[in-house]
Amino acid sequence: MTTIAVYDLPEYEKHIEYIRESYVQSGGLLYGWKSNSNLPFDQGHWNRQIMRRSKYFRYDASELPHFQDPAIKELWTALNEQLGGRALVRCYINGYTYGTDGYVHTDDHPTAHIEDGQSETIIVYLNDKWNANWGGETIVLDGDQEIVKAVLPKKNRAFVFESHLLHAARPLTRACPELRSIIVFKTANKELYDDKGVKWLIDNANQDHTGRTLFQHLWFVLRILEENGFSKDICGAGLFHSVYGTTEWKSITTEDRNKVRDFIGEYSEHLVWEFHKLSRDRFKDVLNNDYSEYPETFRQDLMAICWANALEQNPVGPNAHMHQCWEPYLQGVDFARQKYLIL
Repeated sequence: MTTIAVYDLPEYEKHIEYIRESYVQSGGLLYGWKSNSNLPFDQGHWNRQIMRRSKYFRYDASELPHFQDPAIKELWTALNEQLGGRALVRCYINGYTYGTDGYVHTDDHPTAHIEDGQSETIIVYLNDKWNANWGGETIVLDGDQEIVKAVLPKKNRAFVFESHLLHAARPLTRACPELRSIIVFKTANKELYDDKGVKWLIDNANQDHTGRTLFQHLWFVLRILEENGFSKDICGAGLFHSVYGTTEWKSITTEDRNKVRDFIGEYSEHLVWEFHKLSRDRFKDVLNNDYSEYPETFRQDLMAICWANALEQNPVGPNAHMHQCWEPYLQGVDFARQKYLIL
């Protein structure tokens, strides 16, 4: 049976108000996110990412250490209870003004629910008032593109539907003076989002690292590599890159190489092992060390990990040269349009 439901959340009015003020009214939205990037006429809308899924390492985002905002966490927990306990895959905020249209799309592949089980999209409307003359309904369509449900973005309202269903935000009328804003939670089968390697890192990589946990640093290095199109092998090595410690950072999470191989594979583990052997002058070492026992791409793959590690810690400022030195040796990365902030 198809899940389509509307919930009113008056008891979470303060949470919704806080999210609206902190994430929308504060000016934190960026323009250009598209509801359907396959359409050439989709000019985009306003957006702010809260949590994004890993491309290669599935894990419940609500259990990651950097999912910290109490208002968002409590709102998610209450909504998730209605669904019986799901994994959080993504969380973000969208904003629409008159002229920034939403277009018909799905949040999952049309057959994903058959292959991976049901997933849901939860939309919570953030506006503190709404007039029906302003438009802005969320519509859900069937396979014949007939509208089966339309929901106005009224105050303290949540709309839940299966993620493989066609849907869209309808345009705002010229009479609308408001920024139509929503926070969106994407869910999935919890059993599919329990990567054992990520769980092990959360439990073991909890040492302090530049003012946060080592796990958070490792996770953000992974996300930099994923967002810039690197392979699963390189991304896996980025996720685990300093679990053996380094010459600069002595805290060692494990000495069990077989355990790491089980999590990310043999080639990725070799990259992690060679990373931990690098001296303080990593640039010189990677350029001059003998890696003849490994495939030809090994040196460049190790460079990618060194680059992402340095970028995550020093994206700008006087130490930016620590990642910029690697750029001439990396291929396929758009350095003018970095995505490291999408975590």
